Amino acid sequence: MSAIACRPTVFYINRDIDLPRRERIEQNFAACRMEAERVPGVNGRDLPGDLHRLFPPSRLKNGEVGCYASHVLVWQQIVSRDLPYALVLEDDAKFDESAIALVGDCLANLPEGWDYVHLDGRPRRKKFAYRPIFKLRDDRHLVRYVRIPDGTVAQLVSNRGARKLLKDVPRNNPVDVDVRMPWRWGLDIYGVSPAPFDQAEFSSAIHTLGGNSRHKSWSGSGYRSPSSFLYNLKKLGPYWWSRCALEMAAQKLVRSTWRRRPTAGKRNVSAAP
Repeated sequence: MSAIACRPTVFYINRDIDLPRRERIEQNFAACRMEAERVPGVNGRDLPGDLHRLFPPSRLKNGEVGCYASHVLVWQQIVSRDLPYALVLEDDAKFDESAIALVGDCLANLPEGWDYVHLDGRPRRKKFAYRPIFKLRDDRHLVRYVRIPDGTVAQLVSNRGARKLLKDVPRNNPVDVDVRMPWRWGLDIYGVSPAPFDQAEFSSAIHTLGGNSRHKSWSGSGYRSPSSFLYNLKKLGPYWWSRCALEMAAQKLVRSTWRRRPTAGKRNVSAAP
């Protein structure tokens, strides 16, 4: 199947009040000669009636509830219209024609039964260990992450994946935290590395609506809970699970050493005659 034949329906989430974001991403779509459907984003806790049951009072901030509810609306569209899959973007997604072609390449080569593909990333010192599954264009790979990168700026969601994510259970975490715990939803989740989509430089709508609620320590790591351990062992296999564990341990050691150096330097300077 060609990459062109695999072009998905594209949704982008955008609140009515965020006109500059809408104008920028629509210019991006035009430059890539692609069509996309706007899904009006939910503003804080101003929830449509059928979503109230999913968001009972919790530690989530207004912006986090609105962001999560907006993604739920997109998943509902995928299911109600019986779409096989869709590309779901937030309105600060940044991309070019090569990213769109990569999506088609990804769809043409995904294993049967996939649910979700994480597509966005941002420059950072910490890298996410993964098992490569298939070589894609532009020196990228379809991968299995041992720990899903943060963010929901760009993702592919299948019909089956949307149905799983629409499970009728209360939502007590931000959407990007829940997606990073696929064992909770039974998701068969993949990623693309390096990520083809980036994030435009806009102030976070979540921060303007009360900030971020997530705790520093959470159970989303591939090694911090029995469920995550078993999930990753099954999806990566023993060899790649062990290899990723060693890579993450090495990264942690390097970061720890790097953090200690400035402090040690200051102590030496103060002790000097």
